[in-house]
Amino acid sequence: VSPDDFHRLMEFPYLKNDEELEKFDRWIDKLNNPHVSAWWKHKRINKWILPTIIKSQSKMDPSDWTVTESTTNIGEGQHYWSRKNTGEKLSLVASIVEARKVDFRVATEIQTSRQTGILGSNRNSAVERMKNSLRHVNHGNSKRQANQERDTEIQRLQQEIEVHTKTKKETDARIKQAREALALTRSDGKSRHRASRAESNSSGRVRIAPKAADMGTLPGMFSSGFR
Repeated sequence: VSPDDFHRLMEFPYLKNDEELEKFDRWIDKLNNPHVSAWWKHKRINKWILPTIIKSQSKMDPSDWTVTESTTNIGEGQHYWSRKNTGEKLSLVASIVEARKVDFRVATEIQTSRQTGILGSNRNSAVERMKNSLRHVNHGNSKRQANQERDTEIQRLQQEIEVHTKTKKETDARIKQAREALALTRSDGKSRHRASRAESNSSGRVRIAPKAADMGTLPGMFSSGFR
């Protein structure tokens, strides 16, 4: 069948009334598909099938139909629960006795739930509540211990930062003093060098006469001796 036809086939549980059901019958015949026809004929022959699938064909109250699960998961789960609480492969008498014990226990749980307002489950029995309470206490103690360790570590790191910050300030101050002393020392050396040069110039030093090689460059000097 085509995708559209397949989609319409899968929508048959939502037929709203007998008229739509008759139209669906005629549409199945027009498909002229032997496999589809056999599939639908099986459901029409077995009169109990469609009332369990199509809401409009069921004798159930519509509101009951709406709140009823469309799968057997709840029933399957109940079957597993019953076997778990009563056992398996028991004789007829043993099965009745075990089922009676389970019924009385469930009735007691229901009565207790009505009196206390707490629904019974495998997680809110007295033992489970005690375990949960101890678990909460242990969790709280562990959390407080972790917080204390964290606060101690934070305090230690803050103190370490303060010590290093103070040391850095002292180091920076010493470096600054050393740089100032270095600059002052260099400036004093330059001043003494200038003073020594000034003293040498004022002591009567005279300029040195030009060398003999440079004498020929002087204008008019010994011009008569060379031709």
